[in-house]
Amino acid sequence: MSLKKKPKPKATKADNSRAETIKEIYLQEDEIRLPQQALNWTAVVIVSLLFGLMAGFFGSWWQIKMQPNWLYTDVSTGPGISEILDLAAQQNDNIKNSFDNITTQNLSNQTVLIYTNNYSASADEWDALYTDDNLQGNGLIVTSDGWIVTTDSVITDVNEDYLIITNDRQGFEVVEFVVDSYNGLVFLKIDKSDLNPITIRTADSVKFGDNLLVLRNTLKFNKPFQLHTKLIAKDFTLIEDSYNFLHSTDKNDLNLVIKDSVGQEFIGSPLANSNGDVIGILIGDNMALSGLNIQITVRNFLSSEAMVNHNSLGANYIDLAEVVGLPANLHQGYNKGALIYGNEELGIDAIVEDGAAARAKIVSGDIILKVNDQLIESGSSLNRLLQEYPLGSTVTLSVLRASGDIEDIIITLDINP
Repeated sequence: MSLKKKPKPKATKADNSRAETIKEIYLQEDEIRLPQQALNWTAVVIVSLLFGLMAGFFGSWWQIKMQPNWLYTDVSTGPGISEILDLAAQQNDNIKNSFDNITTQNLSNQTVLIYTNNYSASADEWDALYTDDNLQGNGLIVTSDGWIVTTDSVITDVNEDYLIITNDRQGFEVVEFVVDSYNGLVFLKIDKSDLNPITIRTADSVKFGDNLLVLRNTLKFNKPFQLHTKLIAKDFTLIEDSYNFLHSTDKNDLNLVIKDSVGQEFIGSPLANSNGDVIGILIGDNMALSGLNIQITVRNFLSSEAMVNHNSLGANYIDLAEVVGLPANLHQGYNKGALIYGNEELGIDAIVEDGAAARAKIVSGDIILKVNDQLIESGSSLNRLLQEYPLGSTVTLSVLRASGDIEDIIITLDINP
């Protein structure tokens, strides 16, 4: 009997689907994240505030209790920062007060008070006393032998009787008047010698915002009034309507402007810079005639002492550096220069008959660009350039004609009172 080998039973595949699922889960790259409970931020804030309050309370208690040396300045070792700053401020005040005293004393010696004469033979002793009701304004001493300059708003009538009171409280009657119509100034003479004349400087070095001093004397000996102010404008023309843009070579209308308004009692007072140099004279509520104009006027006056003359071109003009809106055919593309122009409505001719401009064949519509190679521009007006030359000078004007041609014209300036 033969034995046959029994065939091996076929292996049956086990159902491992669950195991495969678990294996796939672990083979995944993404990390399995367990759900987390959200933080209560309100609670965190409250706890932080409580800890902060406790820390502050403990720190204050420790500071008071322990008083560490490194936390407190030992005042016995020297002055603190605040004391040093106070000392520096006090020293600066002392220097300023000393400077002001010197400046005011010098200016006070060089200025006078101008009153209407209160003398009357029938007046009693009380009516004879001078008060601010009689005060007309102030004046500046320009020569040691008695010449004084003031404004025509102080001396409104040369036929009136005036009393001039110097800083030493001496009174003098006016013996002579000379009127300067170009600047609106009046020179007056008193019988007094050994006066202390004032020194006039230009305002060119003064910047906008610089501190200035206005001073006027009082009837109290060595007790002048002072007003500290600032410069806010140079070469200023008061424009009330468009006609004010028309300038004349026979009248100055460019002035300094200060920040603060002053009363009539300050008119004619000196305007001084921080060095004590007089750079102007008060002519209005907050306006002053510049030192340059006073210098030129005094120079011209002292050349004769009979009248005050000035250079004249005999023309009216618009300064192109200060206007906007002119028709193109007038300004010809230029934003600086002096446009010769008039005003028919006001009866103002562009060219004065028989004047220097008329003789040189300058006509309305011409633009003067230069005076002897000096450009006419902001800060260097035609009037300023003309007045800087000696009386009757011969100058060369660079003139742009209406045709567009530029010509150099040699002209001798007129001398007008």
